[in-house]
Amino acid sequence: MVGTLAVGCTSALKVSGQQAGAYYLGIPAEDEYPRTTFQSDQRVPRNKYYRVSRLSHVTKDQFERDLASGRMQFRERHGESECYATEFSGDFDQQPGVRAWVTILERKVYP
Repeated sequence: MVGTLAVGCTSALKVSGQQAGAYYLGIPAEDEYPRTTFQSDQRVPRNKYYRVSRLSHVTKDQFERDLASGRMQFRERHGESECYATEFSGDFDQQPGVRAWVTILERKVYP
């Protein structure tokens, strides 16, 4: 059985240093779904994502690779920073003896 859930909601993003107080797709930068109490952004499809990662900084090479691949979603510019997400699917252990095919949304920011 595959469990999928959506996340996010848009708020002002202030990316700096430790990213304290920063939000992207409705989740604080340091949080990840489902370990957060924040609500879904209306742009993010409901019942699609099993997990949404913490916001992570990427290198210029990673950013350019994601851009060239056409995999960027939910792009937002916040000051000097470009926030975006990529998704991937895989077969993961859900609990002992239970595996499921799920989709994960990885939140990223450059620079």
